[in-house]
Amino acid sequence: PANPTGLMPSTGTMRRCAIAGTFAIFAVVLSARADDVPPAGSPLPTPPASDTTPSANIAPAEIGRSILVVNEVEGQSGDAPAQHLKINDNIVFSEDITTGADAKTVIEFRDGSTFEIGADAVVRIDSFIFNPEESTSHKAVQVTRGVFRYVSGYVASDQDTKITTPAGEMGIRDSVVEGVVDPSVPDFVYVGEGNATFTNSAGNSDLAPGASIAVPSATTAPMAAAAMPAAVAAQAVQAIERRLPPRASFEGRLADDSWLKQAGTADLIPIANQHQIQTAVPPR
Repeated sequence: PANPTGLMPSTGTMRRCAIAGTFAIFAVVLSARADDVPPAGSPLPTPPASDTTPSANIAPAEIGRSILVVNEVEGQSGDAPAQHLKINDNIVFSEDITTGADAKTVIEFRDGSTFEIGADAVVRIDSFIFNPEESTSHKAVQVTRGVFRYVSGYVASDQDTKITTPAGEMGIRDSVVEGVVDPSVPDFVYVGEGNATFTNSAGNSDLAPGASIAVPSATTAPMAAAAMPAAVAAQAVQAIERRLPPRASFEGRLADDSWLKQAGTADLIPIANQHQIQTAVPPR
């Protein structure tokens, strides 16, 4: 069956909202481009000398925004002091997101995908590259501690989403996944929709819709999804759901035009240039 636990509600509406938001970004940017076109017969303006450098030198630092913030949530980029996050704050590449006790937050990436984070969590956005004109969407998120749920957004031809936990790495394909990372128990991941593969140094395990696994460490081979007892999976998913924000609290929350235009401009920077920017950032 597609969902043997019966615990994860349908995400169809949420994913339609994500896709609609992505196309709203396109519309705002394309409209701005049209407004900038000079009348027929007008001489083209000569760009200043500083504009002769590639647009790659304008870093697409903003990779998304916070669409829900409950209680103490902080974001820290590099060596800068941690800042308290508010709704509609920009989320930037290589930012560390931490949540306090009873805190929750939801990050919406520029491609319309969302990442929900529960209390006492530590999450880092390791990379994010997105360009709808090149049909490319790559992202990598590291979860050191806490509960999370990821919901895919724009479906690109070249799509690569990875979530890393202390026990390994999960590659996601057009999916809705959730999990918990806690030092006192094995890492647990559950696939509600789509497919995923969990990999570490000792092996890998494929997960179909409704499947879940628990992985004790990075040197322990991931269990086969069929070996997970249904009752244990149901209990784990219930615990995760209780610690994540209700979907009604953020579903369909649209950005204002200024953010859409800013995000759309970053989306249209060539993929090669986005790669260049992010690889130039020293590892942390």
